[in-house]
Amino acid sequence: NYKAVVSHKLGKTGVLATVSKEKQDYMKFKEANSKKHGKWENANYDKVTASVKIEQEIGDDQLATLLFDHSHKDGGRPGAVNSGSTADGNVLENNIALRYDWGKTSDNAGYVQMYRNYKNYRYFRDDSVFSKNNTKETNYGVDIQQAFKTADNNTLIVGANYNSSKVDSKFASDYGWGLSSGAYDRSINSKSVFVQDSYNFAKTWTLNAGARYENHSTAGSKTVGSAAINKKFNENVYRFINLL
Repeated sequence: NYKAVVSHKLGKTGVLATVSKEKQDYMKFKEANSKKHGKWENANYDKVTASVKIEQEIGDDQLATLLFDHSHKDGGRPGAVNSGSTADGNVLENNIALRYDWGKTSDNAGYVQMYRNYKNYRYFRDDSVFSKNNTKETNYGVDIQQAFKTADNNTLIVGANYNSSKVDSKFASDYGWGLSSGAYDRSINSKSVFVQDSYNFAKTWTLNAGARYENHSTAGSKTVGSAAINKKFNENVYRFINLL
């Protein structure tokens, strides 16, 4: 495993970059009955990852953040131990997110975030069971949240989000009766809104209550509620727990 991290801040702009590489030749195992040690064949792989995070401060309490992640893994796809599987494949991931925060130094903080995650994985075999498979997953959405300090001992948080996912899979198989192929293409999405209220009714006690409504393109609509009472302990209690 190799990894490098570089960060730098100039004025109100900060940059964080990482890159890493993983390489594996095989995996070891011990059989349950014979207790013999062996190698899990076709478990080799090479993986490279990289990420970049850019933050831009705007004024005294606003922040814009751009995040990009990339990874590529290429290698074997091990099956059952001693199966003689010859499967190989690769996985490609590219994720990007943009977030804007406001009111970070106030009691009325909020943010909006947009993201897109992409994954493409392929594998193929030479033993006439599966010839090839290529599946693409795309997920994107938007989240927004706002806090309101309604009183010295009460905070109201409202928010909403939208998420959409799509899977596109193509495959070709050979079961001894000739080559057959197929495809799977499907999308789902969900929309939701929520509200949560935090009320400090005593010095160290908080009542949290909330409700959430969600509409799912496949599962339908649902409204759920939640309530909890939280107690904040002093440092002596934490010290006692650590001693235990």
